[in-house]
Amino acid sequence: MDELVPDALGHLHEALAIAAELGAAPDAAGAEQRSQSVLVRIADLEPTKTTVVASTLSQARFFDDLVREQVSRDDVAAGHLAFAEAAGGFHARLVALLQDAPEASLAREVAELGAEFGRLQDEYAPVGQAALEEIEREHVVQEAYTEFRAAVRQAEAHALHLLETAFARYNTARQKVQEELGGSADADGVSLLERLRQLQDEERRWGVARDVANRIAAASGDAQIVMGRLTQSTSCKERLYWQSQAFIGSVTTLIEALPRLLARGLPREHRDEVVRGLASAVELFQQRSRDTAEEIERLAREAAEDIGELVADSEARLQRLTPHRPG
Repeated sequence: MDELVPDALGHLHEALAIAAELGAAPDAAGAEQRSQSVLVRIADLEPTKTTVVASTLSQARFFDDLVREQVSRDDVAAGHLAFAEAAGGFHARLVALLQDAPEASLAREVAELGAEFGRLQDEYAPVGQAALEEIEREHVVQEAYTEFRAAVRQAEAHALHLLETAFARYNTARQKVQEELGGSADADGVSLLERLRQLQDEERRWGVARDVANRIAAASGDAQIVMGRLTQSTSCKERLYWQSQAFIGSVTTLIEALPRLLARGLPREHRDEVVRGLASAVELFQQRSRDTAEEIERLAREAAEDIGELVADSEARLQRLTPHRPG
């Protein structure tokens, strides 16, 4: 299992390095304090493995907070929702074109329609760029958290090994006490007292090792939940972005086709069919954008609450990592 040690620390250091690219860094003093709360109690079992477990546990809050802050950002939803609402003006022009546009002014109306959509595209450009940057940032956060999860999984293996070691030492101490008790009646009382003290020490150490193993197992479960929330957030934001891209692409194609239909002198009902298709596309896009934006906002609220509770529980469990007293 020793070969896992450099890998575990490597995953943790890689996770921290990726987070640093985003301008995020843990509270070094706080992390050190949380790490020491574990190290001082079971470090003598296997120092290297204990360091890995303690270091990983001490960074759990930082990475959970990093994800919570990321999924709470609703810039993508707000920007796309504003764009969808702005498309209402374009939709109104389409409806007017269907209702009362005279043949003589049809070419001008279509040209103005194209210009209106061009302005709408210009308004969307910074929204789309900001969305791409936000989605890219979210992918980087995913990379960092994936590395952290790998560190947690390997730290979990180390914690189980520490628990086995602690139990073996406890058993050895218990056997020595039994040997003392099974000796002659005039056995050295000082020796027996020392054996009992050693047994109590090993029992406390074993208890702490159990707590640490339970804590890292809980951290592994928490990490799975947090990663799921992050993946949901990214998926929704990407869907909202690509909905807008598909809408812009399809409307652009139809807008470009309208002047050609006019030039060919096709019957009005055929032109109106294209315009109705455009109007329906706008309505569908607006509704989908509203639904997806609401989903993003809902997921952001739920994720913030869920991760906040996980962080609070995690901190409480870490604070409870105290030596067991003999019963």
